[in-house]
Amino acid sequence: MKKKTLSLALSLLMALSLLPASVLTAAAEGAYQVLFEAQIQEPIVYGDDSNLIAYGDTAAVRSVTDDVYHLIRFTGNGIEQIPGEYADVSGVGAEYFIAGNADRLKGVFDKQGNQVVDYRYTEMRFTEDKGIVKGQIYTYVEDGEDEESYYLVDIANGTASEITKRQYYADKNGCLVEWSDGLNRHQVVDVDGNVILSFADENCRIVEMLSSDSGGLVSIWFNGVGEWKVANFKGEEVTLNTHYDMVNRVCDGYLCASDFSDGTSIDALLDIKGNEVVPYGHYYQFGAVSPDGLVWAEASEGACALLKLGKAAATVQANPTNDKLTVNGVEQNPTVYKIGDSNYFKIRDLAAVLNGTGKQFSVGYDGEKQSVTATPGQPYELTGTELTGAASSGQTAQASSDAIYVNGQRVEAEVYKIDGSNYFKLRDLGAALGFEVNWTAERGMTIETGGGSQPTEKTPLEQIQGIWYGKDEEVQGEANEQEYKIEGDRLFQISYIDMYYYMEGTIVGIELEDGLYAIKLKDCKGINVSTSDTTIYDRGSWKEDTIYLDLQSNMLTDVTLDIVLSPASALQLYPRFQAALEAAQNKPNSYTMTTADAYNKLLPLYNKELDATETIVYSIGTVSYVAIENEYVGGADSKLAIELTKLRNHVLTARSYLEEESVGMLAICDQAPGFEKVKPILLKIKERLDNIQAVTESSGKVDPNELLAQSKAIIDYWGEFRDAMQEIYDKYT
Repeated sequence: MKKKTLSLALSLLMALSLLPASVLTAAAEGAYQVLFEAQIQEPIVYGDDSNLIAYGDTAAVRSVTDDVYHLIRFTGNGIEQIPGEYADVSGVGAEYFIAGNADRLKGVFDKQGNQVVDYRYTEMRFTEDKGIVKGQIYTYVEDGEDEESYYLVDIANGTASEITKRQYYADKNGCLVEWSDGLNRHQVVDVDGNVILSFADENCRIVEMLSSDSGGLVSIWFNGVGEWKVANFKGEEVTLNTHYDMVNRVCDGYLCASDFSDGTSIDALLDIKGNEVVPYGHYYQFGAVSPDGLVWAEASEGACALLKLGKAAATVQANPTNDKLTVNGVEQNPTVYKIGDSNYFKIRDLAAVLNGTGKQFSVGYDGEKQSVTATPGQPYELTGTELTGAASSGQTAQASSDAIYVNGQRVEAEVYKIDGSNYFKLRDLGAALGFEVNWTAERGMTIETGGGSQPTEKTPLEQIQGIWYGKDEEVQGEANEQEYKIEGDRLFQISYIDMYYYMEGTIVGIELEDGLYAIKLKDCKGINVSTSDTTIYDRGSWKEDTIYLDLQSNMLTDVTLDIVLSPASALQLYPRFQAALEAAQNKPNSYTMTTADAYNKLLPLYNKELDATETIVYSIGTVSYVAIENEYVGGADSKLAIELTKLRNHVLTARSYLEEESVGMLAICDQAPGFEKVKPILLKIKERLDNIQAVTESSGKVDPNELLAQSKAIIDYWGEFRDAMQEIYDKYT
């Protein structure tokens, strides 16, 4: 289940606060031109990301009368309809669109209305490759856990290859925003689950990844000060060149900024640096921007426009160069272009000239990340397309957002596409792949590798056999202890600080990664035993895990806990763990579930409450506007009375998650140890819901400010709840 944040609800509260009018900046002259603008009978469809479902000259629209979807195309003189009607349209790409049937299954159609992928998938999305789409199949399982599977689908032949959930949601650079149950917040991760960005400050909530190019951008909500901001993947704030109350991603290279200063939302289209391409005051929402600069926009209710942006992808002149390249004294014959003062190469040319040297590397392609990959130390297999000689003439080079991954890590490099091929700056490749580039006027560019091929290092399992024990400085009043026992291909690990953490698994491989030994495990299982309340927390079993250790001078360092472990003659932690486990097993327990079980039951209810709270805040916004229109008082059958009834129903839904007997959030807190701080917070939320419900049931004058104050307090209390749950997670895991 996808976890929710309160970002939208909070942005509405900002809108209702009636901020002072902002000074809006104008777009550069000629930044865009209007190709078409008119009132249309059928509105353009919004996607899940609140952007228009439109691309290039094509947009998806919905018939209000028949409740069916179809596509329209701009012909140059006007609008024409593409044949076909659909129960749903969820995506429009360069050559295809994604549509759904009455059974809520999705397939793919070309722009002539011909179906090219059958209705099979629950959800689909486009990739950077025009011939590949991603598909998800969701299966409901009665009395069990629902099943989800994910695929890459080849449009040409309909074949599908299974991928992971992260690969499905990842962008072209293999990055995505993912909910962390443990931290109770969102993080930016790669497809392997490695964390790219995670804020330590609980008030910084990652809302959306705006871009993963050039250092990355995310939009974040600062709960403490009630502001949206933009940050890079280093967590540093990035200043955009315009005012905004909220910012979200439109497509690669473009953002949509929203201004709520007059109580409504007006939008501006920005480039990735925050410069206004289409300024505020003209349009309310945008679709994706095509490579030729076409973008659909909503002009007003029932009106749409097709714009042509003045700037598509940046182009520069790429010229042949007289600079020579020698590798270990031997002159080579790659295709090289000079852009500015730098030389740019095809990566396969570099792989060919370095093959068999100490700096050799292999080249591949990652279909999920849709990026070139390079692996240092491995030989390169020639394809016959390398080293075709010097460029004969100048070419137009287009800035490219394509990435290269070295040992699985994305490399920041300047890339240009010339005649269909990516060219990389030579010094960027040298920095990423570990070779040094020099230049002199006499010799041109030189690379010295010094030595033969580098072997791929592996660590024999025998080096880490036996018992390892270490103790850290005191933390929270107790020493942090760690113990490993490695026997054959089995690994047993125990950690102790306030409770025992026990894990075991089967070693399936040990690989050297960035100087650390990554011990790959399968068939893992674990258990925690609290020494404070002698309670057992069964962590269950899981398929695989990885432990990172540093082995130097016959000493192990657990990199995660930063504890140095020495060889030990006998187990020290394990006997104490066994004693604590037996004491917990023999203790009579008045609770009906463990803390871990209660924690896991509360999380989905918490997310439902966030949804309900968001709905309540929006409903309060509607009530407030209607109250103002009716001078704060309405009759029994008035529009205000109708909206108050809707608000009351939303409140009752939220209260049911809190108060339902035996399975509500308050009841769960009474059924397990450790929730002494959580329950009082929930009671405060209940009190505020009671207050809002009382307003909906009264016949007097409605005070919008009082309703807003109550909902704002609920949002603050949910922040306190999150912090209290984090304390429980830290203690019991």
